[in-house]
Amino acid sequence: MKKPTGYFAVAFCVLFTGCAGLNARKEAKTASQNVAAAEASVKAAKQGGATACAAMELKLAESDLKLAKSNLGKKAYSLALTLAKSADSNAAAAAKKCEAAKRKEAETRNKTKKNRNTYD
Repeated sequence: MKKPTGYFAVAFCVLFTGCAGLNARKEAKTASQNVAAAEASVKAAKQGGATACAAMELKLAESDLKLAKSNLGKKAYSLALTLAKSADSNAAAAAKKCEAAKRKEAETRNKTKKNRNTYD
């Protein structure tokens, strides 16, 4: 009686290849979702005034986002994901820096206003 080892090998290869295809699709989806999130973060940082108060952080975010999109197009999903996360992080840092600068400016304005009222 022959052993059906050839069938098991073929079945294993088909199963393994199918699973690898699912992983690639999942990785592509995750990378593209992260690139979209990073793009939204960069846009929000710009709208929040990061061009003026956190230019360096914003430039880093834009650069990482551009590279993430490029790698996504080249199907280098792992690198695209890493760059998208970096862009998102830099955009968040830019937004946070702007919020702190605006808060400090408002506090200074209020102190100046109080001082003026004291001397009037």
